[in-house]
Amino acid sequence: MPVYQLLRGVHSEGRGKSVRTYHPGDEFASERDLFEFNTPGQAPRFILMSGKVPPDTQPPSDSPISSSGESPQKSLEEMTVRELMTLAEANGVNLGDAKKKDEIIAALQG
Repeated sequence: MPVYQLLRGVHSEGRGKSVRTYHPGDEFASERDLFEFNTPGQAPRFILMSGKVPPDTQPPSDSPISSSGESPQKSLEEMTVRELMTLAEANGVNLGDAKKKDEIIAALQG
């Protein structure tokens, strides 16, 4: 099952008494294709941390996931400034004057 990291907003999974709520930075497994919640031209809400995208779904073409469906295996904090800038560019995130790692992460988390 794929493991995602929530970058911005709040996300809930489950039903009834088993609902779990996730916040930015949280990593969790999900059977759902969470890329449907990423809006083109906006900062992504989710990135794939491990596992593969389910075979019946495909990440958006501007996703930070390789064409094989493998994730980058890094959290935002583990990425270099160059990797973060590439991720922002691939997802259409305007970094403005952000140059430092923490500023770029803040822009990605929207």
